[in-house]
Amino acid sequence: MESSPLHTRSSLRSAASRVAFFTLWSIAIGLAIFLLWVLVALDPAAVPLLVYALVFVVIVLVATYGAGQIARRRRMLLILGNLEKASQLNLPLPRMILAAAQSEKGILRLRLMALHDRLDRGEPLDQALIHSIPEMPTPVVRAVAAGQRMGCLPHVLSGLVRRRTGLDGPQAQSIGVYRVYPFIFLGALSLVVIFVMPKFQMMFGSFKIDLPQPARFLIDVSSQPYFWLVLLTLAALAPLGRTLQTLFPSFRKISPFGGAVGDQIIWWMPVAGSYVRDRGMADLCDLAAVGVEMGHPLDQTLRDAASAQPSAVMRRRTAAWADALARGQPIHEAARDAKFPDLFVSMLATVRDSGSLLQVLGFLWRHYEYRFVRTRALLQAAYVPIVVVVMGSLVAVLGASLLRPMAMLSQHLSISVSGGF
Repeated sequence: MESSPLHTRSSLRSAASRVAFFTLWSIAIGLAIFLLWVLVALDPAAVPLLVYALVFVVIVLVATYGAGQIARRRRMLLILGNLEKASQLNLPLPRMILAAAQSEKGILRLRLMALHDRLDRGEPLDQALIHSIPEMPTPVVRAVAAGQRMGCLPHVLSGLVRRRTGLDGPQAQSIGVYRVYPFIFLGALSLVVIFVMPKFQMMFGSFKIDLPQPARFLIDVSSQPYFWLVLLTLAALAPLGRTLQTLFPSFRKISPFGGAVGDQIIWWMPVAGSYVRDRGMADLCDLAAVGVEMGHPLDQTLRDAASAQPSAVMRRRTAAWADALARGQPIHEAARDAKFPDLFVSMLATVRDSGSLLQVLGFLWRHYEYRFVRTRALLQAAYVPIVVVVMGSLVAVLGASLLRPMAMLSQHLSISVSGGF
């Protein structure tokens, strides 16, 4: 079934409008930065109004970006849900996606129609997702590709929907508002360092009194024009990423150097590292159990499971485990050489046949899945208090930098008046 000309023209118009929007957004912010410096050079009295307008625009853009992120995650979940239903019922994916597209509207309909067109042309599901669904992250595409190679796509899609639904649940959505709060604080801080601190500096200079250290720090920051120029330049370049993704839908966010640096740092962090390790171990045990149950060789199953891992550390260790098995090492010794946890190695040492291997992998999957869910709940519950404590500390520093100079000035004036009498 070929795509209709009407749908093709609509998709082209939609893509062109998005590219134009993000390109004009970048150009407009760049011009705003240039005009800001010109107006400051010509009329310094216009600085307050410009800064107020800039703070307001930043808050609006951040709120809009957060709402867009939530909408993109919801579209991804709906698409994964449709794919899961089709695979569980053993229905043709192109027809199921076409039926789902006809019942939707807006961007979701365009995404589903683009996915249907690529699937109908015979493209593999992972490649179709890369080129037609920009909202689909790289770890999900890797898991889908591994599920296709192993012949367990329904199981993989079911796990992805369950896992992603938990990540984007009601508790996770409730913390979205708090992500905007740091930007609001930075906007208020910019107003203080630009307008309030110079007044304090002038008053204290007339009385020949040194400002306290917090106030001097804020004045030093406000007197560095390159700091503000870098921030505004980054704000202007931020939309370029969205523009490139619109021009090239196959572009995805990836870790620099394949995660060799960033993933290693996260791996050894106290709480985030436990989250990544337990999630990777649970996914590995789940896919390995499915592959063994379907009769695939364990080393090949581990290589497919390694390609589905989002963490570079887990990918490297799982691949090392598969290579050691291919060289003929026992399963538990190969896992030990690949630096897997002691509990994992000890449980694998009890394996005698494929039946006991399935039981051990099932137990380990439940163990690591429970630990992952517990850590995820801890992180979601701790996010808001952490933001409140950190932002409250910054507000305390800001308050000290404002109130302490006033107290020092009042004390100096009272001493001068008493000495005069």
